[in-house]
Amino acid sequence: MNIAYLILAHCDPKQLHNEVSELLKSGDVFIHINKKNDIEPFYSELAEYKDNSRVQFVNNRVVVNWGGYSILQATFSTLKQCLNNKLYDRIVLLTGLDFPVKNSTFIKDFFIKNQNIEFLTSDVVTGRCGILKHYAYFDNKFWFRYLRIIPGLKCFSFLAIKDDYVTYKKKKYNIYGITPKWALTGSNAQKLLIFFEDDNQVNNYFKSTYAPDDYYVATVIRIIGISENNICNDSLFYEKSDTANVGVTILNVNDFKHIFDSKQLFARKFDSTKSSSLLEKLNSEILN
Repeated sequence: MNIAYLILAHCDPKQLHNEVSELLKSGDVFIHINKKNDIEPFYSELAEYKDNSRVQFVNNRVVVNWGGYSILQATFSTLKQCLNNKLYDRIVLLTGLDFPVKNSTFIKDFFIKNQNIEFLTSDVVTGRCGILKHYAYFDNKFWFRYLRIIPGLKCFSFLAIKDDYVTYKKKKYNIYGITPKWALTGSNAQKLLIFFEDDNQVNNYFKSTYAPDDYYVATVIRIIGISENNICNDSLFYEKSDTANVGVTILNVNDFKHIFDSKQLFARKFDSTKSSSLLEKLNSEILN
């Protein structure tokens, strides 16, 4: 079972180091550092892997903006370098603030037992969402960024309401929403990359959609013909929501029991300082 981990990172080099060190026990690692950020601290922190071909920093880096199409460009740039390296049985997308919470033997055995299953937590959103989920958003467009901050024009985005479906080769497809993490078989990840690199209507739709990483992969997997019988909605990622701030809480040692009892393979999100005691406990009681 050859596993590759794609990591999108932008902060906390030490936590990235923690993550890479553990992931290497079960697979190869490909790291994209947001081009907005200085890559030198990451190079320095992971210097021990400089000559290790199993740890690669992505050469074609992308300036990633929150909610923009650029996050898909970064993801597929990472996937392309991964697939240029060799073919993998399983490819897993993570961020630099994630961490495995099962040991390498468990992770490998899990993917061997589920070798034909695509793991992406997703559901149909066509017909269920308001326009807020599909309003126009133009990533990395100078004029758009500044137009949106002008008083009275902040709602400009809503002047171009988008269809609640995508069209490909004259056929309409539902849009699927996803927690933007996935673990795909290598063969279908390769098909996904080929589709992304094609100049098609689906890409054009998502180029001007807010948070396209929430929708693109789950939608395209269906377009390229993957059977629902081979798609699993069970999340492989443990996380704790911060209801007050509408986000994800940084995990600490008090979360250990919940993580230990969970069925997930990975968890988010970790901080090299705030999560240090939890990481020590995970290493001593689960991972080793």
